[in-house]
Amino acid sequence: KRAMYSYQYDHTTPELYVPSINRYEHISEAFEAMKFGDDPENAAIRTTIPTSVQFAHFEELDQQLIVTFSAETVLENTKQFKKAIEAMLLTAREFDYKSVQFKNGKIDKIGSFDLKNEIEVPVAPNMIDSSQ
Repeated sequence: KRAMYSYQYDHTTPELYVPSINRYEHISEAFEAMKFGDDPENAAIRTTIPTSVQFAHFEELDQQLIVTFSAETVLENTKQFKKAIEAMLLTAREFDYKSVQFKNGKIDKIGSFDLKNEIEVPVAPNMIDSSQ
């Protein structure tokens, strides 16, 4: 049960998702860690959730995680927030959830993610498109 960060060796290499060094008992702790990091010695490992994102509460319904953002949180359709959603989905997978429903994000879509509906967690991080 680990948080997900991004890793990029240098600007010429692809950005990849990597699990945290630390393990977390609750997903809320993992999401908070994703805002600040758990390896300050490694500058190549970056946080994945902007510090402006605040969570009101987390709810579990069978194998679905319901994440409610605080009233102050405003999500945007940007690369940074797309990465945050991807990392949260991957972290939810670490905690054995099958899907995530985001609430109170004040936006319907971020990238290809439809925030109005539950989103299935990915099978694995860093998927490669084999059709290319």
